Amino acid sequence: MKTFSLFSAVALALTAHAAEYFVDPAKGLDTNPGTAAAPFATVRAAIKAAAQTGGDTVTLKGGTYREAFSVAGVTATAERPFVIQGAAGERAIVTGFEPVTSWQDAGNGVYTAEVPELINGLFVGLAAQPVARWPRTHGGWMPFGGVDSNAMSFAALNGLGDIPAIQAIAEDPRSAQMLAFICQPNVYNTYPVKAIDLKAGKVSVTMPRWWPIYTGKGDTFALQNHPLLVAAPGDWSCSLKEEGGKAHTVHFKPAAPADLTRTCYRTRGNIVSLRESSGVVIRNLEVSGAGRTGIAAWKCRDTLIEGCTVHNAFADGIETRLSANMTVRGNITVNNELNGICVASTDGALVEGNEVCFNQMDGLRVMGNVSGRPGAEPDSTRVTVRRNYAHHHYHLSHPDNMQTFRGVTRLAIEDNLFLYGGQNTMTEENTDSAMRGNVSLFTSAYITIFGHGNAHRWVVEGNTFGHGGWGAFAMDGSEDHTFRANLFIGTGLSILPDTKSDHNAFVTRPYAPAILYTGWRGHNDLAAARAATGTDAHSIALPDAPFKNMPKAFGLYERMDDPGNLATPAYLPLRTRGGGGGTVAKPADFAVGDNIEVNGDGALRKVTAVDAKGIAFAPPLPQPPFRDAYILNWGAGTSAQLDLGIDPAHPLMTAGPGGGRAGSPLDIAAFQRGELLEKGKRTLPAVPPDLRAAWPDPNFYIPPMHGR
Repeated sequence: MKTFSLFSAVALALTAHAAEYFVDPAKGLDTNPGTAAAPFATVRAAIKAAAQTGGDTVTLKGGTYREAFSVAGVTATAERPFVIQGAAGERAIVTGFEPVTSWQDAGNGVYTAEVPELINGLFVGLAAQPVARWPRTHGGWMPFGGVDSNAMSFAALNGLGDIPAIQAIAEDPRSAQMLAFICQPNVYNTYPVKAIDLKAGKVSVTMPRWWPIYTGKGDTFALQNHPLLVAAPGDWSCSLKEEGGKAHTVHFKPAAPADLTRTCYRTRGNIVSLRESSGVVIRNLEVSGAGRTGIAAWKCRDTLIEGCTVHNAFADGIETRLSANMTVRGNITVNNELNGICVASTDGALVEGNEVCFNQMDGLRVMGNVSGRPGAEPDSTRVTVRRNYAHHHYHLSHPDNMQTFRGVTRLAIEDNLFLYGGQNTMTEENTDSAMRGNVSLFTSAYITIFGHGNAHRWVVEGNTFGHGGWGAFAMDGSEDHTFRANLFIGTGLSILPDTKSDHNAFVTRPYAPAILYTGWRGHNDLAAARAATGTDAHSIALPDAPFKNMPKAFGLYERMDDPGNLATPAYLPLRTRGGGGGTVAKPADFAVGDNIEVNGDGALRKVTAVDAKGIAFAPPLPQPPFRDAYILNWGAGTSAQLDLGIDPAHPLMTAGPGGGRAGSPLDIAAFQRGELLEKGKRTLPAVPPDLRAAWPDPNFYIPPMHGR
């Protein structure tokens, strides 16, 4: 009884000293006391009023908060936190989006407005608009000729004279930029144009980060962001109004006049900044249009970021750096221009139950010292990434659904769903870690890379890997990995001399018959594979498996493999080359009448013709693929809902150690419904109608102004 009384007294004391402050951007005043009846107008005023030692709560009523705020020096605890939250059932939007107003008619459907800075994106509502660019489609970009690194100029092999109004643009380049694709490092870069020499066919640029590896082989570019290129509905540019000034002029051709009332651009840097604080909780906020990162935590500990939706940031959605004991749970990060969620130089982090999708570079990142200075920041360690749904990261520079690098140890990647990535997991400088229970499907390159000679001692257990464009795993120079109880579908496993592998199951495809690989040599027979590798004594191999709903074939289109620009919205040539276990479907694996799905958009299209190079289909895509296209052949199937469920009596269910199953039991459909942390209950924020309307289309891509 005494113990109960003591805890009761403590609870009463904590409650007595806790306060809740309210903020309402429409009805509040910063001179108010911050009560529900008389709220503050700004989050900053409420933060100033709250106790910095924790226990107090700041509640944001529904509305739009055009401000950035910082929490610094708070010394709360996980037991007595400092809470900033959106009101339950209301939509509290903290935004860096600033409206563009006072549009002036410039003729020919183009309007102009003044802004105080060079903007990096123009939006109508939450929908990004295309920066004016020529050529408009990636397939028409101009090839590089010679490269003069001293003059920082590129020679265009052809096409420069075809640019509309090129003579006038050359005479006044203004804010024109080059968006370049560099094939060898597989990156996109944006450079300001200094001069265009039409006679010599050269474009000179300002290049603060010079890549000395332009080869001219596959390197292409487009010109962008000049007022004279604004031609199609949605096009925009932003140029300096007058030399030496700060004001800029936006030229915009709206698709409809009403769009002018909803235009905005990003500003304000980081929107939510947590610095040198502990015990902070950020909950139930929508954070949009950050000029840098949406929610950034630096030198924090015991912090929770939960139930937030972060979108359209110019940099990362959510980032923790130089921190400890951090939790990032139940958030949505979508369409941010760098990465969805980043954990850097952090000791102890749990990243769970998030949907991370359509970010311009990587989905999830775990990193060590990213400062660029040797020894300046520590490794990340004791990080768990579990039950996240990461998908659709395949557009800009070597994108991955998850990437780790620069010093990571004791990382656990558990029970995640990874779909449609350049790679699904790319690891380097990452040791003593584990991958368990994940479903990882459909990549253009390898499903996972343990590279490059510095990702050692991984345990890979109970996962399902399927349809890697180049294979399941690349392990160049990495050492001492263990594979057990995994399921491999349509992709073989590369074995190194020190690889330990057993109790796995391999479901082959007619176009992907290899089970194990030694180097580039595939072994299609299990007995021969065992003899060649000395592994997988208890593994099984099957020519097929009766999954409830799985495509019968997986094909790829790749922009780099289409030098003749044969791709159209209704025809895609297929990549026929493969790698170590990465054989992909050929045209012969498709038939007229098959139902296909492209890039996981959920829409079934009918194959109408097959030739030696590719497939035609209807209805067409909204545009030719910007880069890659993942083509799932569902055959006669009428549903595109992935379901790897299988009869409990099937051999796959007893192929693991001790008669357990091989592969992951993860419920794909439940994850795609948002049931990440609790079966039968969506544990992600609701997506509001305007954000849903602007949700990225997997087959309609608007490249950003800045290459990544």
